Order: sequence, then C-alpha cells, then structure tokens
Amino acid sequence: MPESITNWEKQDIKLMNKWWDNVRSGPVWDRDDHLINYVGHPYFGGVYYQAARKSGYRQWDAFMYSTLMSTFYWEYGIEAFAEVPSIQDLVVTPTLGWVYGEWAFNKEKEIRLRGGTVMGSDALGSTALFFLDPVDSLGRGVNNIAGKEIVKAGTGFVGVHSNVLRNGDVETKYQMQVQYAFGAGETADGLKAPSEKKLPATYRRSRHLRYCWGKRGLRLSAA
Repeated sequence: MPESITNWEKQDIKLMNKWWDNVRSGPVWDRDDHLINYVGHPYFGGVYYQAARKSGYRQWDAFMYSTLMSTFYWEYGIEAFAEVPSIQDLVVTPTLGWVYGEWAFNKEKEIRLRGGTVMGSDALGSTALFFLDPVDSLGRGVNNIAGKEIVKAGTGFVGVHSNVLRNGDVETKYQMQVQYAFGAGETADGLKAPSEKKLPATYRRSRHLRYCWGKRGLRLSAA
C-alpha cells in the first residue's frame, strides 16, 4: 500500500525490516558481558516476576508472566530492533529471574513485617527494599508522596547491544527501560501492599523511560 495510506515512512519500513531480519536470524549465542547476561538480565527478570507475585499470582503463574514478558515483549520485541535474540537471555532471564524474584519477594515481605527496617535501621531498610525491587520502590515512593495510588504497576529491563559507527568504531550501548502504568489516583486508603491486589485489567496511560549509555554519554528518552 502507498505511504499516503499507511502513513509509514521509509525509515519505519527499514526499521521493521531490520526487526524481521533479526527475528528470523535467531536465536543465537551472544557474546555480551557476563555481568549483563547472568546478573543484569536475571535481576530484571526478577522484577517482572515480582510484578506478578505482588499482584497475587502463584509462583508458576508469575514465572510464566516473566517468561512471556522477557521473551516476547523484550527479546523478540524491543531488543530485536537492535540485535538478534539471544539464547542465554531466553533461558537465563526467566529461570534465574524466578529464583531471584521469589527470594526477593519473600525477603521484602520480611522487611515490611519488621516495619521496613533492617538491623533496626530505617535507612538500611529503605536501601534494601529499593535494591530488591527498584521499579516497585520508585512507584511506591510516588504514591506515598502524593497520598494516592497514582502508579498502578511498573516493570523494567536492561539490555546491551553494539552499533558500528560510520567511522568504523563500535559503540556499545547499555540500555535500561522502565515502564510505569498510571491511573487517576485513588485515596490514600487504597495504598495497600501490592501483594494484596490484582493487576488492573486496564490502565489509563503508561509512560516509558529509556536510558542509553554509550560513548556519546547518557541519553534519556520518554514516550
């Protein structure tokens, strides 16, 4: 169909062709840094996992949610625009994400039952809660400040890919994407622990924040 009907520009078509080429070429064994493959990806796989667990889902259901999100939303979705899907990421992210996510989910409950403290310290408690699930912690912080449940849910992911520049140099980009779903905001009485609620069937709007770090420095984009 002509561009006047589809409203697709040539750049959009090239981007979709690149995505399709990457999808057809994979999955492959990638050469990314071990810290990214075996620490970063499982960590954010655990973030996906906890998003489901805190919404009341059982371990197996949360694992399936994490698997679907890391596979189709990230590996064959967003990241496939930049590189061929990775065998390690498809296996390691949901599997180790399950292990880490379940441990972090229970550890967070323990801390909150102690009043949010670690060794009697509020500061250590807040720090621990943040690193156990940074995406959820930021969302909770916004809700606590506003006194309303503005942030409904959040997920995040980290990735790395290399681009060959025109001068022949290779630029490695470390990308972290964080996504939040926002609602109109209920009263402060609605600020229950995420584990006591189900994910809403619909959201009013969502916001994507993308951080890219390469030789050109840190870039932040929002959509």
